[in-house]
Amino acid sequence: MELARRIALAVGNARLYAAEQAARRAAEDAATRAEALLADLESQSNRFETTIRNLPSGVIVAEAPSGRTIIVNEAVDRILGPAEVPDAPPDAVPDAVPDEAPDGAPEAAKPATPATRGGAPGGLIWERILEGSRPDGTRYGPDEWPLARTVRTGESVEDEEIRITRRDGSEAWISARSVPITDGRGNVVAGVEVFEDITARRTQQVRTQFLAEASAILASSLDFEETIAVVARLAVPAVADWSAVDVLAEDGRLEALALVHSDPTRVAEVTALRRQLEAVGVESISEQVVRTATPVVLDISRATIEGALETLPAAGLADETLDALRSLDGSSLVCVPLLAGGRPIGALTLASSGSLRRVHEEDLPFARELAARAAAAIQNARLFRDAARFRTILDTVRDGVTVSDPETLRISYANDAVLEQLGRTRDEVLGRATPDWTEGLSSEELRAVLAPIVSGKEISRSLDIVRVRADGNRVPVEIRWQMVELPGVGPQLVAISRNIRERIETEQRLTHLARSEHARAAELNAIIGAIGEGLMVLDAAGRITLANPTAQTLLQPLADWTIDAVLARLDDPDGTALAALTNPGTSVTVRLRSGSQPWIEISNYAVEDEPLPDGEHIVILRDVTVAREREAVRDAFVGILSHELRTPVTTIYAGAKVLSRSEGRLNEADRRSIFEDIHAEAERLHRLVEDVVALTRFGEGALDIGSEPVLLQRVVPAVVGSEQSRWPEGRFEVELEPGLPPVAGDPTYVEQVIRNLLANAVKYGGSEARIRLIARAEEDEVRVQVLDGGPGFPEGEADRLFELYYRSPSTARRASGSGIGLFVCARLLDAMGGRIWAVNRPQGGAEFGFALRVMTEDR
Repeated sequence: MELARRIALAVGNARLYAAEQAARRAAEDAATRAEALLADLESQSNRFETTIRNLPSGVIVAEAPSGRTIIVNEAVDRILGPAEVPDAPPDAVPDAVPDEAPDGAPEAAKPATPATRGGAPGGLIWERILEGSRPDGTRYGPDEWPLARTVRTGESVEDEEIRITRRDGSEAWISARSVPITDGRGNVVAGVEVFEDITARRTQQVRTQFLAEASAILASSLDFEETIAVVARLAVPAVADWSAVDVLAEDGRLEALALVHSDPTRVAEVTALRRQLEAVGVESISEQVVRTATPVVLDISRATIEGALETLPAAGLADETLDALRSLDGSSLVCVPLLAGGRPIGALTLASSGSLRRVHEEDLPFARELAARAAAAIQNARLFRDAARFRTILDTVRDGVTVSDPETLRISYANDAVLEQLGRTRDEVLGRATPDWTEGLSSEELRAVLAPIVSGKEISRSLDIVRVRADGNRVPVEIRWQMVELPGVGPQLVAISRNIRERIETEQRLTHLARSEHARAAELNAIIGAIGEGLMVLDAAGRITLANPTAQTLLQPLADWTIDAVLARLDDPDGTALAALTNPGTSVTVRLRSGSQPWIEISNYAVEDEPLPDGEHIVILRDVTVAREREAVRDAFVGILSHELRTPVTTIYAGAKVLSRSEGRLNEADRRSIFEDIHAEAERLHRLVEDVVALTRFGEGALDIGSEPVLLQRVVPAVVGSEQSRWPEGRFEVELEPGLPPVAGDPTYVEQVIRNLLANAVKYGGSEARIRLIARAEEDEVRVQVLDGGPGFPEGEADRLFELYYRSPSTARRASGSGIGLFVCARLLDAMGGRIWAVNRPQGGAEFGFALRVMTEDR
């Protein structure tokens, strides 16, 4: 508004200048005074001209009331486009500006021309614009433009937004302000309009509004095929001339979900073109974007089209297809991937059909934002469909399934089988917890049962409970709980419940049958003797007529309870299991075909030395995996221990015998040597016994070690001194960081760990080796490193070195050993809350180290 007033003032000064010229011709005696005034006005006019020319906003000055332009700056042509009007007639020049300036008048006093003003003054102001409309869509008439209203009525117009169509067909938005210029008597003699291009701002507003509408549409329904199509139609012509959305189908092919063109007749043409290119094996832009997950911005010219056609098979495309491809000349597009969880699930394409509206790199953020919202809607809808499909499947199974929160135990999902077990509606079950209808089970008791699986210590837990139905009936069920990570929800408790009334009734019938029939007393004894083991009763035809829960658990899944089905579950290369299943008195041990391949002992029992009536017999399945493993460990332990004990015992026995029989016949050096051998082997035997005692304690369960402060600066020197006396030729170097804090552990076990690691370093590094022990504090722990110069070990054996009885094949021949010491170290450190490691040193040798927590007040 201020700029307009300044322009009006300048125009008034120009008219004053013209009046002064007329007065000068009438009064030549005032020439001297007028010359100074004219010089000042010329300076003002030049400054005014320079300012107007360089303004980024368009400026038009038009005379009143005709509306013919007097001044047009260069920005007008840039914003509105060049005017296509004839030169202004002489009567278009304001009366106040004479046709010719008097001799000696400055150039600024002459009429404005395109050369001095920029643009093309003289035409009517509305002849520069083909069409204009308001934001509500109503069009402007010739007399309704802001400057036209100003020069005709004197109206001042403030920031009026106008959508214009230029003569070249392109569209833009401007914001116009217009004020009148009056003479000394208040009459409107001209008008000034200042306007600026707000197309970018309006485009952003349109896109923001479009994104809001698109989000609302996408969120309105889970039928994403329909909502995506609506958004694609909404995009044309609001933000593009045509749009397409392609989505990956379940078979991995890219399917067109929506294709919309501003010219509906071209949709079929574009669809046919896509099919033709697919038929000859041409990868589409959408397929490329989905494959690379990278957006593409493309200006399509005749040259790019012809270049692409050269790469296609000569006879691959029909003439009409080639014509359709060449008709894309002048188009532009942006294609962005639809990403769900960082993975492409489709592509969004926005394109222009001609030169008036172009798609540029600047449109990429908008396209990405729209694609992100569309991808989220598609993913959410698919997840909902999957969830609905899974719920349908779960509702058809006979076992009850519930999903509940691990903290509150409240149920968020229950299938139909659970509702049937409880005799309640879904609304009565959801939001409640299992103890609410369980006999003799409180929430606290259930949390204690589920604690191991909630904490991750166990995979699942089972419990037999009695549920109380709404009608008061009691239903015995077996429930198995397991933690499951659900997408978008997090960890949840999934419970599978099975009505075991039939199983209980079967067991009761068997018990009643055994008690009521004396002839079946032996069968009852066999069943009772097999409690906790798998039990099956087979008839003469090989059909399994009864299988207890343990047998079902061991052999699941079975398609049919027959001998053939059982044999299929067994790893029996020698074919011995068939005899054990069919012949009483036989027994065999085979592996079960499952992930862990447990060992199963199959035994066939006869009752009173005779098979059951009608050829039936009882088969017992017993899991002997643990027993076999213990037997193998025991055999290995006895073998190793007997070998390791024999050497020191033999040395001690032989040395003692020599000393007892050779009194007075051995010199002092020989006697000392024998004593040293006895002492060394006794020390070795003592350490082996310590490791075996610790190993025995491990076998009894988790080792309970008290936690007390241990000062390594006291323990380490004592242990190293002891080892130095044992290996006098070795070099032991100790580096203790000053001020080491106390660590949490047991002093005796810490000494045993350090002693074992030092002995291990000497054993493989050599009795004269240089052994370094370094202790440093790091954050909340103290690290102890034992470094040797031995051969090291293969990289793949770092973790196996701490297994029981394991000795590296590459170094086992260098020194004898039991394979117990490092295992004992690892278990002792684990019991003290520490850790142990083994790594090869770059310069050669190995590093065996451990770390213990720093002792604090709360430990």
